[in-house]
Amino acid sequence: MRAMFNVNVTGIVDITGEKNGFLSGISSSVGTGTVGNGGNITINSGNFSLRDGAILTVETSGQGNAGNVNVNVTGIVDITGEKNGFLGGIRSLVGTGTIGNGGNITINSSDFSLRDRAQLAASTLGQGNAGNVTVRARNAVSLTDNASIFSTVESGGVGKGGNIDILAATLSLIDGAQLATFTRGAFGNQPAGQGDAGNVNVNVTNAVNIAGEKNGFASGIRSLVGTGTVGNGGNITIDSGDFSLRDRARLTASTLGLGNAGNVTVQAQNAVSIAYASILSTVESGGVGKGGNREHLSF
Repeated sequence: MRAMFNVNVTGIVDITGEKNGFLSGISSSVGTGTVGNGGNITINSGNFSLRDGAILTVETSGQGNAGNVNVNVTGIVDITGEKNGFLGGIRSLVGTGTIGNGGNITINSSDFSLRDRAQLAASTLGQGNAGNVTVRARNAVSLTDNASIFSTVESGGVGKGGNIDILAATLSLIDGAQLATFTRGAFGNQPAGQGDAGNVNVNVTNAVNIAGEKNGFASGIRSLVGTGTVGNGGNITIDSGDFSLRDRARLTASTLGLGNAGNVTVQAQNAVSIAYASILSTVESGGVGKGGNREHLSF
């Protein structure tokens, strides 16, 4: 029987910190040598926060699918920070040598904030697809200070990357914050990943604001097929009221492997502003495939 973790609180859920190398958090896993599916983690609350390296994790290291993470909050979701090298956030993982699919990460809230290198991450290193990451907010989705949301086919992985979907009133990616899908190249003793990178879909009724860089990382949205990989890059699609890209921020779809780069499409009902920034879809050196289309439209 799968273990389910359900937290139902009308007020605040606050998970914080690390001590003696142990992280605060909730995890659900399919262990090595185990056959079966992992359980889901579900949070229902007023407000929800993960702080100082705290994590929610679903993973599979055996034969079976990882569970899903569902966070349903009437107020604010605030995920922030790292402690002693541990990055806080929510993770879905298919481990090396595993056969199974990763779980989905789904956030429903009034406002969503991801800060200070915190992550929402869905990855596969085994034989199976990475999960999707979906963030729905009635108001703002805000990522700052090198925070990131990504879904990846890692080195040694064989499968498809998951999609990233953002649905909100506004979206801001500031100071090195990123949305990213990758199929990664070889690393260590692991071969290059095989599989298509996921798509990034942003549907925002008001403004999208992407700006700045921090610690060498530009704010932006990326889809990449790495060196030696086999697979196509994902598409980047933005549908918004206003769109602003500035101060070295980037929208990039590229391939360095065997496969096509994705398309980049920006559709804004009102104004499009691009200043000291770039929108690219490219076949990089060593890549074999076609570059995607680039469109930025204002109606």
